[in-house]
Amino acid sequence: GIQLDESQPGFRHFFIKPQANKNIGWVKGNYHSINGNIEVSWTNKDNAFALSVSVPANTEATVVMPDGKTQKVGSGKHEFKTLLK
Repeated sequence: GIQLDESQPGFRHFFIKPQANKNIGWVKGNYHSINGNIEVSWTNKDNAFALSVSVPANTEATVVMPDGKTQKVGSGKHEFKTLLK
């Protein structure tokens, strides 16, 4: 899920917190913010979880993976992978 950071209006900073489900193979979504398009997609095959995130210019995102690992990223396209238990 794409979630607003209430302390930074206008999606200058936001959270990406995908809710992985072993019964769902893929998800794709986007949100057109005032700063540009936020895009998120993920796949889950054989418990190998792959996340792709596109962060608009002049914004930041905190990505929280299903395994609990967290990383802050700036604008651009980012890829993350983990194994689900």
